[in-house]
Amino acid sequence: MFVRTKTTPNSPRKSIQIVENTRDSKTNKVKQKILRYIGVALDDAEEAKLKQLAMEIMVKMQVAQEAQQVATSGQSSMIMPLSSTELLLELAPENKLGRRAKKRIEDVTPASGVTLDMIKEEARIIDGIHEVAGYVYETLGYANILSNEKYNKILKDLVLCRISNPSSKLATSSLLSRYGFVA
Repeated sequence: MFVRTKTTPNSPRKSIQIVENTRDSKTNKVKQKILRYIGVALDDAEEAKLKQLAMEIMVKMQVAQEAQQVATSGQSSMIMPLSSTELLLELAPENKLGRRAKKRIEDVTPASGVTLDMIKEEARIIDGIHEVAGYVYETLGYANILSNEKYNKILKDLVLCRISNPSSKLATSSLLSRYGFVA
């Protein structure tokens, strides 16, 4: 679902629409379906206002669509749903267009305020696959599957290696031995 601006040749008019792409299963081609016609803009100011209105309507449509899916399937999503304001901020055009503007060091801190010899490292946090996925692995109770502690550690290393680098059993074994894990 997205906002489309259509222009007509030799005319200053611009149509604002909410459109959704759908794939036809028979022909395997993508078709665009107009979900809602917002209006016609004659200048850039009207176009910006209509686009903002279209974004708000689109967010309401997406929230209603998700609620309908939950009601029909009876299952809620594992991912925490965004509120309509968070969704609106996420879909805002200024968040989507290209790269972020490059920041200069002078914009962040005054040039005379900080020098490199004044900077000292207080702590370093490294979050890798063992910290993140290992926590999930232990939370789900997989750390206590086997009775032998050594085999539990080997199983955890194998699972985490396959998550971080999905490959064959032979390649996983060589990766584990290369990085000092017993496999």
